[in-house]
Amino acid sequence: GEALNHAEAILKRAYFQAHRALALTKRLGAFVPPRHTMRESPYRCSVGRAWQKTLEELRKEFSFQGTEILKRIPHDFPPVRCKVSDLEEIFYHLSRNALQAMKGLPAGRQGKGRIVIRASLAFSAVEDAHAVITLSDTGPGIPQETLPHLFQPFFTTKPEGTGNGLGLYLVRSLTLKNQGKIFV
Repeated sequence: GEALNHAEAILKRAYFQAHRALALTKRLGAFVPPRHTMRESPYRCSVGRAWQKTLEELRKEFSFQGTEILKRIPHDFPPVRCKVSDLEEIFYHLSRNALQAMKGLPAGRQGKGRIVIRASLAFSAVEDAHAVITLSDTGPGIPQETLPHLFQPFFTTKPEGTGNGLGLYLVRSLTLKNQGKIFV
């Protein structure tokens, strides 16, 4: 009776973890460098639509009550050279981290959390115009000693069982795959 229930619970957890590992392995397989450069890439995507799709996914997991989402993406912002699913994945992991960090604030400090996404164009004499996308939040910030490790695989500051340390690794890998740069 009880031993059988316990064994069943263990098997269910093992199945769930194996399913997550398989999904992660498939995503990591996407990091094989493309055979062409992004200048030749057929991928073009709307930053605004990718952000909207990301918010739809996050709403399935989080309540945005007490969180203000500010979108500062011009409606006529040009498409960027990036695979849309990659940009959505990047936005998802960054936003998820922000929401989790703000949720963990003490009640007195939490107040109204805020996530702001901004998109602008940058120009220089040595490079083509490029998109600059900034995601910021009113969370507690990142300790200075943590910064050098943020994009390392399996690095996490979250409690045991709540994070696998691959979110920001995926963000960095997808950004580089699409010929982008990421800064914290």
